[in-house]
Amino acid sequence: MAGTGRRAEDTESCPYCSDGLLVRRPNGTISCSGCGAYYEKGILYRNSAERPAISNTQMFRIRKWRQRNRVANAAERSLAFAMSEIERMAASNDLSRKVIDSATEIYKKAVEKNLVRGRSTQNIIAASIYAACRSCGIPRTIEEVSENCDISKKELSRTYRVFRNGLKLDLLPADPREYAIRYCHSLGLSRKVQDYAVDLLDKATEKELMSGLGPSGIAAGAVYISAHLNNERRSQSQVAIAADISEVTLRCRYKDLAESFDITMEF
Repeated sequence: MAGTGRRAEDTESCPYCSDGLLVRRPNGTISCSGCGAYYEKGILYRNSAERPAISNTQMFRIRKWRQRNRVANAAERSLAFAMSEIERMAASNDLSRKVIDSATEIYKKAVEKNLVRGRSTQNIIAASIYAACRSCGIPRTIEEVSENCDISKKELSRTYRVFRNGLKLDLLPADPREYAIRYCHSLGLSRKVQDYAVDLLDKATEKELMSGLGPSGIAAGAVYISAHLNNERRSQSQVAIAADISEVTLRCRYKDLAESFDITMEF
């Protein structure tokens, strides 16, 4: 690139031609009235024809690099935001670091496989968290996650199914016993009540009584029966609230269990 370090204010005559003068134009640029030499960033260039030409191939590569850089930066910002939101939502669901790490991996894979198109970031994150809970065997219902993440249950269920099928997730079946233990802790019930409820659920599994039933409902029914039989009674309302189900569902489930095992409930 032809140029000189001399600045415009240092000279009036053009160093590249014999008769030209450096003239300051109305727009503030300085150029030679003879050969067209001009100043750019303090350097005097001969003329535009002498500037190094950039081929179409070079220009294409430059534009492609710039586009990739913009996309990479946007992806990094999106991932950073998603990770912070996963941390926040996991905290509202009282989840461990193991679940957070699993949710982050599920989120990344869903983005890589383009399973997120047309879905809000919050919905994607909530589905990642719920899938991580299922993958890690953590007792959280889809109702709990949707409520704590402020996402509709319908949208969360739909996105979760897309992730499960698209990513071929190896998900553990929901274990009602884990729910029963959690509900006992929440209700302040003893280990004796907890063990009886878990044993009742084991027997129900052996008799295949839980097929097609939600784990939270059947677990709540077992806890209600166990608390009643062990003289640590809790009201239907208390148990239903702990399990985040309706009292109608609770009554149906505990009656099913009581009838199946000839348990008499005295009130």
